[in-house]
Amino acid sequence: MKSVGREEVFGEVVILDHGGGVETLYGHNEKVLVAPGDSIRAGQVVALLGNTGQSSAPHVHFEVRVDGKATDPGAFVPELHNRN
Repeated sequence: MKSVGREEVFGEVVILDHGGGVETLYGHNEKVLVAPGDSIRAGQVVALLGNTGQSSAPHVHFEVRVDGKATDPGAFVPELHNRN
């Protein structure tokens, strides 16, 4: 777990540090279920989707960052790769 907090654009956010410069961001959450310093396991629910920040409807913003730069999540989540 890297951080939990509030940002202007993404509202309530959770940022997970996966090591090797890779982070995932989950934004617009209604409720965060983890705290900084928590160990997170695969499949664990970290937040409930919401409509916080600059959002027009309830949803989750999922972002993969490599060395601080947003990147195509398809390289990390096979289900997102080569979708039509």
